[in-house]
Amino acid sequence: MTVSCSRLTVTLTDSTSVHTLMHHPQAHKYDLIAVRPSDDRILQTLSRKGDFVDIITYEQTSTSIPWLYGKSGLIQTCITEGLSFEITYAEALKDSSQRRQVLTNARQLLLVTKGGRGVVLASGAEEIIDLRAPYDAANLSILFGGRPEDSRKFLAGNAKRALLRAQSRKTIKGAMVVTNAEEIPSRLVNRKNELERLMSVPEFRAQLEVVEGSSKDSKEPSKDIDK
Repeated sequence: MTVSCSRLTVTLTDSTSVHTLMHHPQAHKYDLIAVRPSDDRILQTLSRKGDFVDIITYEQTSTSIPWLYGKSGLIQTCITEGLSFEITYAEALKDSSQRRQVLTNARQLLLVTKGGRGVVLASGAEEIIDLRAPYDAANLSILFGGRPEDSRKFLAGNAKRALLRAQSRKTIKGAMVVTNAEEIPSRLVNRKNELERLMSVPEFRAQLEVVEGSSKDSKEPSKDIDK
């Protein structure tokens, strides 16, 4: 089944452009939102407030992408937050100088994403002659430094993940998980155990009872006494 989606790609140069895109009414009409961050400060903002973005991309032939080199931790944070990074191959099909730079940038991205975690491969084609069939595109990913067994995920698994994120942004406003007590994550259980240990300290328990008593007294309505 073929799915057709609309996409908006915007270059972000400062915090003002981030704010404008975040609140622009026209942006919500597109299925996919892709951005080109100009520097690592913009990428850091997206890692914290990037829920309105689906894909992070860049000029494939650029020789200056500050956040791509030396910011692997920041890129990993963005991926953990659900953002995808994009490589496009159309520019690599043109002259050799452009091909060399596209390959260099793509290999660096696959390196910092630890084998292409969260990376999608798209055409970036402006003309139909630059389009390639899925299997041909998968073979191109090997030239970018991807492993043969991972080539499918760049076109299928990771791409589907980006589409589902875009879809959920328009449909899901919040979520709640209900689970049994024995299934509570260990990190939360540890906090509960720490609280129980603190409650065993008489001074801590006495202080807690004082605070609780004060809060209850403040909530009781005042009573007028008729004389």
